[in-house]
Amino acid sequence: MEIETNSQASHTGLDRQLLRMIMLHVGNPRVTLRLWNGEEFSVSDGKPVACIEFRKRRALFEMIASPTVGFGECYSKGLIEIHGDFLALANEIATAYTRQRDRGYWRHKFR
Repeated sequence: MEIETNSQASHTGLDRQLLRMIMLHVGNPRVTLRLWNGEEFSVSDGKPVACIEFRKRRALFEMIASPTVGFGECYSKGLIEIHGDFLALANEIATAYTRQRDRGYWRHKFR
């Protein structure tokens, strides 16, 4: 008896979790993420300022390897596409990251 497995579904769940981990590290900016298969989801409760579309799965792995350099590299290679206002997206990510980093500063001091 053979059991069919849907490897695409299991990959998609893992991909979503990895992207959520990256966005959590950044501070959960108000953005929508769209995967290469068309699946779209938000990482925060606020109204999204833009949508980041990952056109190829490879972009996800480049972001994991180097989040800061990986984004620019993927964008320039066309692996990531931004839908919406790029400047608003950059400001949102910078603000979320600063809030995340500042919270970490106080946690470290209280320890």
